Amino acid sequence: MTVPVPGNNGSHSPESPSADIATANGSVAAVRDAEHATWLAALDLWRDEIDRWRAEHGSAVARLRSLQQAVEDHDRCLIEHLESFQRVSDAVTDHERLLEAQAAGAAGEAAEMVMERHQRCSSLFRQLKDAQERIARHHNAFMSRMQALEKAAAASL
Repeated sequence: MTVPVPGNNGSHSPESPSADIATANGSVAAVRDAEHATWLAALDLWRDEIDRWRAEHGSAVARLRSLQQAVEDHDRCLIEHLESFQRVSDAVTDHERLLEAQAAGAAGEAAEMVMERHQRCSSLFRQLKDAQERIARHHNAFMSRMQALEKAAAASL
């Protein structure tokens, strides 16, 4: 019969001989020596695991710096998108005002110019809509993964 050396979540744990060896050998010293050998082997194995974990954490820190840069880049893209949004919103508002003024009898642009302005607003709106949808998909996926990472990082050891 063997008794496992206490380990933790996937940690490798060599087994320790039990008192059955003492009965079989009739020697407490043999049990002690076997347990010491098991302890030393476990300590060596655990040291290797800790060293590997620390190296992985060091790599994670470097990846987090890269991730921080990506988040900052994403924010710059959102600012640019907001600027595009504002330009389109202003163009649509201006177009609407001109149409309202013409409907009220004010002198306005020729019909050809109104149609050209309308086509430009329509094109800008489609481009903005496509960008909005693309950014929304990326943003939602990114934020979901960030939440999962935060949850994993916050979990107790």
